[in-house]
Amino acid sequence: MALELGVGPPIGSAPGFARDEGLRYAPRLMAGRRFGWFRLALDTRVLVRPSIDSYTDRDLTREEIGNELHVGLGLAMVGQRLRWELDVRGVVPLVKQAGSAELLFGPRYLVNPSMEVFALGGVGGGSGPGTPLFRVLVGAAFGRVIPPRLAGESAVNCAPELEHTVEECPDLDEDGDEVLNGVDACVDEVGTPERQGCPVKDSDGDGIEDKLDACPSEMGVGAWQGCPMPDQDKDGIEDARDVCPSDPGPELSRGCPLKDRDKDEVEDDVDQCPDLFGPPERQGCPESDQDRDNIPNVADTCAKEPGPADNRGCPAHEVPLVSLTRKKVELSSKVYFFPGQARIDERSFAVLNWVAKVIVEHPELTLIVVGAHTDDRGNPLDNLRTSQARAESVRQYLLQRGVEPERLQAKGYGQERPIDSNATSIGRENNRRIEFTIVSSQ
Repeated sequence: MALELGVGPPIGSAPGFARDEGLRYAPRLMAGRRFGWFRLALDTRVLVRPSIDSYTDRDLTREEIGNELHVGLGLAMVGQRLRWELDVRGVVPLVKQAGSAELLFGPRYLVNPSMEVFALGGVGGGSGPGTPLFRVLVGAAFGRVIPPRLAGESAVNCAPELEHTVEECPDLDEDGDEVLNGVDACVDEVGTPERQGCPVKDSDGDGIEDKLDACPSEMGVGAWQGCPMPDQDKDGIEDARDVCPSDPGPELSRGCPLKDRDKDEVEDDVDQCPDLFGPPERQGCPESDQDRDNIPNVADTCAKEPGPADNRGCPAHEVPLVSLTRKKVELSSKVYFFPGQARIDERSFAVLNWVAKVIVEHPELTLIVVGAHTDDRGNPLDNLRTSQARAESVRQYLLQRGVEPERLQAKGYGQERPIDSNATSIGRENNRRIEFTIVSSQ
């Protein structure tokens, strides 16, 4: 927006109607605004001057001349090297005189930052003083010819072949990352729109981009915002959790060195036999081998008689019907009962005798659960009762073979724990079973 006040002295040729009788005043208001790719400008001026009366003689006729309102409207492209311009000008008389209007249209071309050429042409209408039939303007401008750039505009020198700055051309995409210069935070680097035109940078290669990395030059971890985990002794346990931050140690001992005199990977603080090599499951004590057959008692079915490992630790002339593991006494055949009863079928006596033999020969097995299971046929409550009765029956049989009562517990599970599908006869047969689970051992 601009405001101007013009004053015209009474000079010129009176006979040529080029001089007023006194001073003339011309207050002027100009305003413009950009709308996207074009700018709209409005120019208004009021010409206040002494009135000149009309007269008529034999040579010419002149009407009354006085105050006038001049209005101009301009429409011009912006931000381009080749710009088109349309100008409309008009005179509205404030006395009884004729008005006029003029229309001009043409291009402006920026040859270089110091030279611009233009050509405008158009027609005039009306009978007011000075109104042309047509007008053609051709010219050139030199010096600082680039129009001033307003906020958010692009300069006219944004063509690739002309020198310009990134700030002058907010509507261009200099680095080709589909983020315009005006909003690109990294105009010289190809980036992504979600990062305002900046690339993902990870200087230290720790997988955390620099923008989110509190230590962008040092490899770190996410839990510490990209900074290295504080670990003075480099044992992989952060100092905040490391009981011995200056001495490396495993997670097992909370970062402290293991004290293990017998080298059995059981720390001396919990090793029941700190000077004898033993597995962790025996709290660092060696496993006993009563019959000296190099098979520890815990896995030896015949703990009192030596035998090869492929015969489960029993003498070669015997066929063991059970095998001993750390968790179960496993049977080579099922335990059978009379249908619908808790009475044991005689064909299962042999395998149960072997179970009793193993339990008696392994006093370290302090508690074994005799578990009985059924299929899903019948009433669930009846199945539970039947399984409990069968578990008690097997327990009583083992007690009669010399097993101490406190070492056996009977538990009926009914149909709650199937190991096979109850949809087939074979599956139901597999679900009807007796299991011996080792709960406690020394």
